[in-house]
Amino acid sequence: MGDDGIGVAVAERLAGERLSPGVAVVEAGTVGLGLLDLWRGYERVWLVDAVRMGRSPGSWCWLDAADLLRLKPGGFDAHAGLAGALQLAMALGALPPGFGLLAVEPGSVERRMGLSMAGCRGVAAALAELRRRLECGE
Repeated sequence: MGDDGIGVAVAERLAGERLSPGVAVVEAGTVGLGLLDLWRGYERVWLVDAVRMGRSPGSWCWLDAADLLRLKPGGFDAHAGLAGALQLAMALGALPPGFGLLAVEPGSVERRMGLSMAGCRGVAAALAELRRRLECGE
């Protein structure tokens, strides 16, 4: 799985923490259009995933739906169902107003057990950012 498992690693760690009522952590894998059912009823939805953007491995940035749809193929092609889900959600008016993807630049997505050092740094940074946003009520 390599650094393609960054989102799973973040979800597993965050799910083990004490979170505010109304906060749910779901490891969604690559469910594509099923995401619409998962985020129904939520005002804010934050996805975390490895996304190749040409940045420094382990770095992160927030992307909104429009940013994701502008990414060149290959940026998140392992999860191509996300683009379809976003397009459908936008067309149906079903995209949560607080949608965002915390995109972490992977170091290596080659088949291997565990994350690279850059992937581990990215997980730690993503967790810190998510905790900050949750504490601030963003």
